[in-house]
Amino acid sequence: MQDQEFSALLSGNRKMAEERLIQEFTPLMYYIISGIEHNPENREDCYAEVCLRLLQGIESWKIERGSLKNWVSAVTRNTAISLLAKEKKHLHTELQDTLPAADASPEENAIRNDQERRLHIAIKKLRKADQELIYRKYYYLQSTEQIASELGHSVRSIEGRLYRIRKKLGEWMQDA
Repeated sequence: MQDQEFSALLSGNRKMAEERLIQEFTPLMYYIISGIEHNPENREDCYAEVCLRLLQGIESWKIERGSLKNWVSAVTRNTAISLLAKEKKHLHTELQDTLPAADASPEENAIRNDQERRLHIAIKKLRKADQELIYRKYYYLQSTEQIASELGHSVRSIEGRLYRIRKKLGEWMQDA
């Protein structure tokens, strides 16, 4: 489904747009969720939560701000990570209660923002295949084994490529 087609459908028939959205992107959502959440029961809960968030926020998607696929991917990823963090927090509440709060200073936030900006610039300089590896490993949190299997490479070759890419990114970030 093209973004323009979906935008027109959303304007005319929200219910049908919701159905098409879920129907079209369910495989992508499960793909992203399975890389983050390894427990099958939790995957189903996560999928339900992602669908709920997508349907509640469907009006927030605007064609000018990015593709529908990217929006669905971001919502799915962020929801899965959020739910996984809640699960881990629930399991480790006693330990977390004993740790001091770590609020970042304005200077630390500025440094982090600058580093993130330089990283995004450096990633855009990579070849498309290398960008895909970086996103799969560090954005979608896929295991090296999953990436290697799906791309038809050995785990060792993927680890080597990721090492070289990280090294290149580090050099580019220093130059930026």
